[in-house]
Amino acid sequence: MFIPYIRDVSEKFKCIAKRYNIKTVFTTSHTLRDSFMRTGPIRAPQDTRNCLYCILCKCGRSYNGETSRLWAVTLREHMRNLEVGHLERSRLAQHSFEENHHVLWEEAMILETEKEPAYRKYKEVAYIACLLNPINQASAGSFPSGTL
Repeated sequence: MFIPYIRDVSEKFKCIAKRYNIKTVFTTSHTLRDSFMRTGPIRAPQDTRNCLYCILCKCGRSYNGETSRLWAVTLREHMRNLEVGHLERSRLAQHSFEENHHVLWEEAMILETEKEPAYRKYKEVAYIACLLNPINQASAGSFPSGTL
């Protein structure tokens, strides 16, 4: 049985498994080889696709979203929607305009990448659900059909 290595937990699990004649092998997602080897080019954050992101407002609230497109394009769209007053296209723009709040564009960040669209949508909803007072609201209707 392959199990992830977690200090002080994995050893105990191995002892329990040994009682039932189950062989265990520890695995890790980070290896020494990974630290020294690069398997691909380093990308600038704005060139990232398939990501979950967070845009902060000066009031302390945040907007979490997901996109399959370039992060830079999505961020520019949010900025443009606020600039030209397309409040129906962006809940973030609506919040900023209606509350007269300042969006901290320079602090916008990528939370993680996820290539699978359904997982990315689930993670978006989870990130929003973890916030105390998000700008946007998670809804079950935002899930791809047939996934719930």
